[in-house]
Amino acid sequence: MSLAARIMRSIGLDHNPLRRTIDRVEAWITVALVVAFMVVVPATIWLTGRAAYSAGVHTEQVERAQRYRAEAVLLADPGSDTTADNPPAHRGAAPMRSGTSTGVRTSARWTGADGREHRGNVLADERARAGQWMPVWTDSRGDLTDPPQQRVQTYINAVAAAILAGVGAVGLAGVIHVLVHRALDVRRMAQWEAAWWQFEPRWTGRS
Repeated sequence: MSLAARIMRSIGLDHNPLRRTIDRVEAWITVALVVAFMVVVPATIWLTGRAAYSAGVHTEQVERAQRYRAEAVLLADPGSDTTADNPPAHRGAAPMRSGTSTGVRTSARWTGADGREHRGNVLADERARAGQWMPVWTDSRGDLTDPPQQRVQTYINAVAAAILAGVGAVGLAGVIHVLVHRALDVRRMAQWEAAWWQFEPRWTGRS
């Protein structure tokens, strides 16, 4: 038996006389789902990844235009009690997105893009000392914020979105196949029951 014949037999499209019409219908539906899977899943992955990448690049551009790098001077040694009287640390005070978010809350001051002096808590290395300068990112009002999104994060987000889309497409195809199989099973059982009631009297002699 050739490979093509074995494949046709495995999916139910051979010339087996015992196969019912409904079995062949299910086989053709399975073939259609496989073809759709081979076309739709790669397209879904590509389009989703491309859309996520474009959105990420747009985010980079917007954040570069709206966020400003500044130099903050530490007003106390990291971990000293002086930080207790300052406002809570702002989101993303010291670390870059691509770096770590560890550090000790430390009182600092900086000049924002608005030209005014600001004070708050930044995340500083525990080995830093009062008077030391460190880079921070601020918005147009001078408040601390995250640095602009980096291209590596855009790539990561795009890949993650593409993978999730692919998994979702595979899962959807699986659910459709299960639902179709169950619906056809119900139909098969109904046909079997109808055939039984038709031929059972002949075997048992009951009318």
